Amino acid sequence: MTRETGWKWRPTDDNQVEIVVDPDFHGDLMPMAKLRPVWIVNTEQNQVQIDHSWLAGKGENLYEVSRIPVENPHDREGDLLMILESLDDHHLGYNIIVHGLEASDSVKESMERERFRITETTADGFLALRVPGDRERLIGRL
Repeated sequence: MTRETGWKWRPTDDNQVEIVVDPDFHGDLMPMAKLRPVWIVNTEQNQVQIDHSWLAGKGENLYEVSRIPVENPHDREGDLLMILESLDDHHLGYNIIVHGLEASDSVKESMERERFRITETTADGFLALRVPGDRERLIGRL
């Protein structure tokens, strides 16, 4: 199902959301948005890709690419935590694929506090699965 904007609004098959915290992302948003919703830090360097995905999204049947304003684009871990707060209002029971942030010990600890478990590292980030029920209790939804 799509809304008038042309974006896909149905849940994804894998219940995952792509999060880009790299302030100078060099990947391709289009293939990502064909499979899942994408949340990306809104920086000057990312602007061209974001704008392109918005123009193409209406005709390409993409998931929405949400641009997220950030105060400090170099605080990638802080930006991820801020984005997670917003995701809870827009997606139910999601898992995340993070781009632009290494799964350091600090990040692993932050993800555990947020009730996610990093299960896999990728070339530019990691996959984190929601601990069933724990995140909902953390944010007061259970």
